[in-house]
Amino acid sequence: MKPSKGSLIFFAIIAGLILLLFIVAENPVPLLPPLIALALLALTSSAGWSLFAGSLVGVLLIGDGSVLLAPWRWLTDHLWPSLASTWHWSALIFTLLLAAFAAIVEKSGALAGLLAKWSRTADAGARSSRLQLSIVGLGLICFFDGLANALMLGRVGRSLADQAGVSREKLAYLVDTTSSAVACVAFLSTWSVFQLTLIAGELEGSAFTEPAYLLFLKSIPTNFYCLGSLVLVFLAARWNWNPPPMSETTARSPKPLPTDPSASFSLPSAIGPLATLVLSVPLAFWVLGGKKPFPTSAADIQAAFGTSLGPYALLLAGALAIAGAILFFPGKKSAAIQAIPSGLTSILPALIVLLMAWTLGSTLGQLETGKYLAGLLGDRFQITYLPGATFVLGCLIAFCTGTSWGTMALLMPLALGTFLSMIGERGLDAAEVAPLLPAIIGAVFGGAVFGDHASPFSDTTIVSAMACDVTTTRHVATQLPYAILASGCAVLFGYLPIGMGLTPAFAGPIPLIAIIAAVLLTRRRLARNQ
Repeated sequence: MKPSKGSLIFFAIIAGLILLLFIVAENPVPLLPPLIALALLALTSSAGWSLFAGSLVGVLLIGDGSVLLAPWRWLTDHLWPSLASTWHWSALIFTLLLAAFAAIVEKSGALAGLLAKWSRTADAGARSSRLQLSIVGLGLICFFDGLANALMLGRVGRSLADQAGVSREKLAYLVDTTSSAVACVAFLSTWSVFQLTLIAGELEGSAFTEPAYLLFLKSIPTNFYCLGSLVLVFLAARWNWNPPPMSETTARSPKPLPTDPSASFSLPSAIGPLATLVLSVPLAFWVLGGKKPFPTSAADIQAAFGTSLGPYALLLAGALAIAGAILFFPGKKSAAIQAIPSGLTSILPALIVLLMAWTLGSTLGQLETGKYLAGLLGDRFQITYLPGATFVLGCLIAFCTGTSWGTMALLMPLALGTFLSMIGERGLDAAEVAPLLPAIIGAVFGGAVFGDHASPFSDTTIVSAMACDVTTTRHVATQLPYAILASGCAVLFGYLPIGMGLTPAFAGPIPLIAIIAAVLLTRRRLARNQ
């Protein structure tokens, strides 16, 4: 496929950046693999081959430069260890299970019927808005895991989006935004539990003795990017707000549906599989990680979700979700089972891209790309500017590496460690600067999720694009303006005022108000151009 004008411009920018790094940077090597992958992605629109090339360049930079041995080292030192990781292989299997679940739900037509019924109206514009709001609403329900949201809603919503005149790119944006952003502000999710262990470990023995779970809850109002993204996706769905290049996308020609999906669905067959999926994740974690018959405190829940058996809990949850989908399937159960192979094969290209992304991440780990970027933070800022600096650095790391979890794992200890060391070295009163602690935690989450929305290397981005049947490059390009608006408001109207002395509690609503104002001011102009 011939690269577009925009892709060529992006390629030229990346090529110029690589040249500039060699001129001005002392050690540009850690940034070369992701930049080369980005440049190739702009030219080829092939995420898999671009990630493979970037990781292979990384292997060459790590080793002795031998081209002949590079493929073997790539296989033995990076691909195989990625597959051997418990979380990685369980994520692959869990993704396959969710794809099978989504195929059964799609085959039943029940959830599609519910969405069609909610969005039914004679007016085409209202039908489009209602469907988009329905997708957003269901995305909020799947708060516990981003991949579950993307796979299920992407597959189920594709044909309905075509019928309602909603482009696949817009569907991918709705699905992607209501996945990782929701998981990061949900009271309980695989994302938050992962971070609780890092928060607790870094603050152990410090002057801050609040439980990690309470600190996480306090961080939600200062997670300006995730909250802003959720406000923005609601407005974009309600008013069909589409900045370029999203405004240039068009819906695909709808294929005739064999039957009206809203005419024959039953509420149990539509809600039952979804309820099973929602309940199976916490149930699986409690069965494998809980120490009591029933949870009696937040600490019990935190301990269960922090279990080392987490990967196996996800597999159990996936199996329970499939069982629920078959149980609530209308008609013959054999038809549900027959739908499973199509779900598995449809997700295989995304799994290959995920593998390539992990191998690139492995090479970036050995090149210490994350530490190279993190070194930009140091202690050059006043402590009140630390949340904002953490967010910006998190955006940069997540964009270049494509891993939100990796960004959180690197940046949370770094940011909290810097915060504690600045207090000690400068003789600051811990109680006085304590309100900054939740803001730093929220900034780590927000910066990592920005990578999920802006980086073509992100697993959530890849899966969302595949589930909605659009290219990763196209999905990132159309979603980027939304991510830039949410991140810009987070910095200018959230973290910058905190740095200037405004308390986080008072700064919280300002970025959200700024996003609403931006949409209102541009709404009519964009509507005229569409």
